Amino acid sequence: MKSATLLAAILVLATMSLAQEGPNSVSFESAAPVSVAPGHTAQVTLVFKVGGGYHINSHKPKDELLIPTELKLEPGSFHIANQQYPAGSRFRLQVGNGEDLDVYQGEFRVALRIEAPKGDSTLSGSLRYQACDNAACFPARTLPVKIAVTAK
Repeated sequence: MKSATLLAAILVLATMSLAQEGPNSVSFESAAPVSVAPGHTAQVTLVFKVGGGYHINSHKPKDELLIPTELKLEPGSFHIANQQYPAGSRFRLQVGNGEDLDVYQGEFRVALRIEAPKGDSTLSGSLRYQACDNAACFPARTLPVKIAVTAK
C-alpha cells in the first residue's frame, strides 16, 4: 500500500508540473585520465553533481517503482571488474504521507575497477537518473560519460 501511495503522489506531481527539468540538475564533473598496465586493473572515480534544489534516486531506492540511478557502460574492450555506488541519504517527501526516499544530493561518486587492453582508448557510457525537485519528478534522462584510458 505504501508503494501505491508513493507512486500516486509522484504521478500527480509529475502531471501537475509542465515545467522541464532544469539544465543543471545533474552534471558529470570529472574523472581523471586513467593509466593501467595491460592485464592489471585500475580504480576510476567518476564525480557527479546534483544541482541545488534537485535530488535523484539513489542506486538502490527504497521503492521498487522508483527509477534507480545507474551507470551503464558501452560494451567494448574494457573489462569492468566492479562498480561501487555510494549510499544515498534520507529525503522526506513533502506530499502525500511524507514518505522517506533514498536519494543523492550535491556531489556523489561512482567508483569503477577496470582492466584495459594495450593502447589509448575511451571508456564511454551514460548515467541514467530521474531528477525531482520539491514539486515534481521529471522524466528519466541519460547523461553521457567519457573517460580517457591509457594502457601501457
